Amino acid sequence: MNPSSQSGDLQGTVTNVAATDAQFFYDSPIQSDLEAKLKQLLIKLASANKIIGIQVCVYKDGKVVIDSVAGVLGDNDPRPVQHDSLFPVFSSTKGIAAGMVHWLVDNGKLKLEENIANIWPGFGVNNKDSIKVHHVLNHTSGLHNATSGSFSYDTNWKKCLDCVVTSIPESEPGHLQLYHYSSFGFLCGGIVEHASGKKFQEVLDEAIVHPLNIEGELYIGIPPGVEPRLATLSADMEDVEKIGSAKVNRPDLPSSFQPAEIAKSFPIFAHIFSTIEARQAILPSVNGNCTARALARYYARWVLEALSHHHIHLLTILLLKRTMVSRGFFIIPKSMINSWVWVIMGI
Repeated sequence: MNPSSQSGDLQGTVTNVAATDAQFFYDSPIQSDLEAKLKQLLIKLASANKIIGIQVCVYKDGKVVIDSVAGVLGDNDPRPVQHDSLFPVFSSTKGIAAGMVHWLVDNGKLKLEENIANIWPGFGVNNKDSIKVHHVLNHTSGLHNATSGSFSYDTNWKKCLDCVVTSIPESEPGHLQLYHYSSFGFLCGGIVEHASGKKFQEVLDEAIVHPLNIEGELYIGIPPGVEPRLATLSADMEDVEKIGSAKVNRPDLPSSFQPAEIAKSFPIFAHIFSTIEARQAILPSVNGNCTARALARYYARWVLEALSHHHIHLLTILLLKRTMVSRGFFIIPKSMINSWVWVIMGI
């Protein structure tokens, strides 16, 4: 990924107009007929108490077609959501971490087929010497549980990277595609720091934030001073009850994605990721805090870049799926469709 190469292709107006407490929406221009329809939907959802606060930004063909903001910052925070309010985006953060790895590849700092042990000193112990960069990006490294348990949301960056170094793969690299729900970010983070010789957040700024002109709107580990812009999470009890009904583990699902285990942790997600400690930490799988327009601009850049390459037009569905996965996404197996997993994945 090379955001600076064609960032000017992203067009459209994003606004930052003040709102009063009495308004549900910001008084900002409607970008398209689609946005007008969206606003009607949001009003219905708000009337049904399904929305507290929300930002929606959509690009189409490189242009902004939706940039809507509505509601308040939290159940106990009546201040209106603004265009620069920061929301937790959970696993959307994985795509950002993957983009940083691709940026280093584009700049000749590493290769996708390179053994991680060649980049990251000490990583090759415990039968990890043949794990390659692309195995991590494709969720096939075998380290899907490398930071499970207490390390999943540990706020000590070095401690988590050391945990990855001493971990033992559960499957051969490239053999099984299993969702790396927590370890993905630490694996990418370690690769980024060792390949670049820089701190993770330095590369984030250099590779993504500055080229896309989204300063102050995308963080993995918030800096001091942005706390007043943070939205506060609340748990949707209907979703919690759906997941809570999963009392047993399923052998057909990845060990890193078992219902019984996730059911234990889901009810406290809202609390954990609303704390300043979690938001200040570097957890590149789960704790991105950003605006909708920053995240939309980032992923819109991917689409434009992909379409600019001739081979993209010749991709088969299979190859397209592989390309998506290498950007940090996880293609959900058919066995998971219409199950509780869709709640967790946010799909």
